[in-house]
Amino acid sequence: MLIATNLKNTYLLKFREIETVGIILLSSIGLCLSLQELRKRVIKKETTEQILFLLILCIVILLAVSNEAIFRYKKYSVLNSDVKQYFELSRHLIVGYTEYEEIFMLASKGLIGGVFITQRNINGKASSEIRAEIGKLQRIRHSQHLPPLVIAADQEGGIVSRLSPPLTRLPALSSLSGKNPIAEMEKEAFKYGEIHGKELSELGVNINFSPIADLRFRQQSHLMDFHTHIDKRAISDDETVVCGIALAYSCGLEKYGVFPTVKHFPGMGRVSADTHHFSAKLDTSRKELETKDWVPFRYVIEHSDALMMLGHIILADIDPENPASCSYKLIQGIIRQEWKHDGVLVTDDLTMRAIQSRGIGDMAVRALNAGIDFLLISYDGDKYYDVMYDLIAAYRDKKLDVPMLEKSNKRLDRLFSRL
Repeated sequence: MLIATNLKNTYLLKFREIETVGIILLSSIGLCLSLQELRKRVIKKETTEQILFLLILCIVILLAVSNEAIFRYKKYSVLNSDVKQYFELSRHLIVGYTEYEEIFMLASKGLIGGVFITQRNINGKASSEIRAEIGKLQRIRHSQHLPPLVIAADQEGGIVSRLSPPLTRLPALSSLSGKNPIAEMEKEAFKYGEIHGKELSELGVNINFSPIADLRFRQQSHLMDFHTHIDKRAISDDETVVCGIALAYSCGLEKYGVFPTVKHFPGMGRVSADTHHFSAKLDTSRKELETKDWVPFRYVIEHSDALMMLGHIILADIDPENPASCSYKLIQGIIRQEWKHDGVLVTDDLTMRAIQSRGIGDMAVRALNAGIDFLLISYDGDKYYDVMYDLIAAYRDKKLDVPMLEKSNKRLDRLFSRL
C-alpha cells in the first residue's frame, strides 16, 4: 500500500517503468489467491481476516490506478496546452531526462527552456554521439523558430564529474587551494576552467553548474550526508582563496562560451543535513554570513557573467519559513535590492526531498514569484509535468506575479541571446 500511495515517488525512479503494472499484477495475483482461500474459510466461518486482506488489496489497486491516472492527466494537459500562451512559463524550466525521445519532443514543442545532461544520458557514448544528440535538439529548436536551449551539466571535477568519461576527469578544485602564492592558484584554476570550458563547449554544453562557492567548515561528512559531501567538494575554508580560485575558474569557462554557475547560495558548508533527503536549517547570523560565507558568491557574480544557484536550506535569521530557493525575503530583499544583482538565478534540483516534500508545484510558483529565473528538475524528469501543470494553473488563477515574471524574462532574453 505504501508504494501504491507513493506512486511516481522520486525514490522509486529506477522502477518507474514497471511500478504501476507491477503493483496491479501482484495485487491481482494476491486477490485471486485470497478469493480461493476465502471460499475455504467460508465453510469454517473464519472469514474476517481474509475479507480485510481482500479489501486492502482492492485499495492498493485503486490507489495505483488513480495515481497513474492523475499523472497521465497532468501530462496530457501539459502536452496539449497552448504552447504560445505558456511559452513565457516553459522557458523557465531546465529538465533532466531518461528517454531522449521525450526530451526531444518537449524541446521541439517549446515546452522547456533547457536540458540537463548527466551520466545516465551519456553512458557508453562517444563524444561525437553526445554532440550529435545535443546538436539535433538545437536544430529542431531553430527549425521551429524557438530560442536555443540551455544545455546544462554538472562538471565540477572530483566526485562530481558527471560527464567523465568521455570528458577529462580532473581532481576537485580544492586540490589547487594549497598552492602559493594565490596568483599561482588562480593561474592553475583558469587553466582548469579552460579544460572544462573547451570540452563542454565542443559537446554543445553552454552552462556548467560549477564552481562550488560554499566554504569548507568541516573535514568529514556527517553520518547522514549521503550525497552532498561539501567537505569533499568545497575549495577551501578561506573565503579569499575561494574568491580567487572560483573566479579564475569561471573566467576559464567563459573563454569558451560556457556560463559558470556559483553554488549553492546561501552556502552549504555549515549545514550537516543532506538536502537531497532532509530539510535543513542554518542558524548562523546574517552578519556572520555576510562577512564570511557570502563573500565568494558576491565576488564571482560581480566580476563575471556567472549564474547563481540557490539551495534549499532555510535561513533562520532571514526567512524561517521558506527555503532559500523560494524565499522572497532573501531573493528580492537581499540579492535583487540590496546587492542590486540582476543576473540569472537558478534553483537547485526541485526533486530534492527538502523542497519536494513541501509540494513541488507550489514551491515552483513561489520561486518564480520570488524572482528565480530557472527552475531545475534534474534527477526525476517526470516531475516536470507536475511543475508545469501547477504553473499553468497558477497563471490561469492569477497567482503568478506577472511583473516579476516580466523582469525575469528580460534576464532570460539576455542570456538566450548569447547562447
